[in-house]
Amino acid sequence: MLNLRDARELKQAECRAWAQVERLKTAIDEHSLELKVKEAIEAEAACQQRLAMAEAEVAELRQQLDASDRSSSYCVFVWVLSWI
Repeated sequence: MLNLRDARELKQAECRAWAQVERLKTAIDEHSLELKVKEAIEAEAACQQRLAMAEAEVAELRQQLDASDRSSSYCVFVWVLSWI
């Protein structure tokens, strides 16, 4: 038969166990949040890399367009001069 002291000790042990459960839940939540932050940082880095590649491609295409425009302008100029 449980006496008052045993019942109190059991209640205290139960309270400690529930407190431990809450600490573990908090630790799991924090770990999940840390993982989500890590994933977001990695996704941002991948996006930054793709953006840099796209910007480099745009710069290259602009150079090609400029070169094409200069070549076309020169051809038109030579054609006009040939008619003069």
